[in-house]
Amino acid sequence: MATAHGAWDRLGEIRCPVTVVVGTDSGSHPPAFAEALAAQFGVGHFVSIPDGTHFVPMEQPEAIAEVIRGVIGDVGHRMAPSGDR
Repeated sequence: MATAHGAWDRLGEIRCPVTVVVGTDSGSHPPAFAEALAAQFGVGHFVSIPDGTHFVPMEQPEAIAEVIRGVIGDVGHRMAPSGDR
């Protein structure tokens, strides 16, 4: 219902980091769409998982876990007091 409520037009207002992950073989959300979507966020990041489809979290949980670990590490680094970096 995002189009009915103008959510797509407001993605740039989201300021927290957003990571959009897509499988390179996704038929429902092709990488070009996902990359363009990530670019709409204030702080958007795009990650593609080789040989993954729309079901990449179930197909390659270890790859998704690695993306999540990277995001958590990035956020933790940015939030740490400057003396801790």
